[in-house]
Amino acid sequence: MISLDQLSLPNTKTHRMDATPNKEPEKIMNVEGFYFNGFAIGVGNADFTLTLKVDNRPVTVLKASYTTAKTLAEKLTAMVTRFEKTTNHDLMTTETVAALLKNFEPKKETQEDSK
Repeated sequence: MISLDQLSLPNTKTHRMDATPNKEPEKIMNVEGFYFNGFAIGVGNADFTLTLKVDNRPVTVLKASYTTAKTLAEKLTAMVTRFEKTTNHDLMTTETVAALLKNFEPKKETQEDSK
């Protein structure tokens, strides 16, 4: 499994939305990492809610202000674009994969295949 640190490209920065940009970020203890392969996005009158899912089951919920959500969206888009250019490979979205798999039928194993 590749960690996020291994995927980071040079010149990546931690983004904090506060009034003291020169202040060192506080060390957060006991930070738990999550893998997810799906998500749901909700919007309220004060913030966005992002529910991270594994196999369509919620594993955690994140809340973000509108400003932080917009900044995250821009930075994530920039990182994905940079990754695609660096690897010379366009990543598929889950919607694209789902559409392509609609006509996919697994190969039926024969006795000859199992030998």
